[in-house]
Amino acid sequence: MLTKNFKHLLQSWFDFPKNKLFCQVSTVSNGQPHIRTMDLYDFTDDGSLVFLTSTYSKKWSDLEKQPYVTVCLLNLDVCQITVEGSALLLTSENNLAIV
Repeated sequence: MLTKNFKHLLQSWFDFPKNKLFCQVSTVSNGQPHIRTMDLYDFTDDGSLVFLTSTYSKKWSDLEKQPYVTVCLLNLDVCQITVEGSALLLTSENNLAIV
């Protein structure tokens, strides 16, 4: 039920996936909080947010060391949504479904 409601909010508040949705993603870098802007790529049926980044990026290496993230989605006219969880790092090498 929560996943269905979240998907509805993404559609009604942000017109996602029709419009790009940029999120503020808090990660840990060198033991300190670090805010990054990331493009939300997709939203899965099980409630996972999908972002894309290079496996050579600092974001990727930081998430390998510390996978916990907080994501903030902001619509100044409506409200903000904050989501906390762990990043699951998938590549075409470790997840054939991505290919």
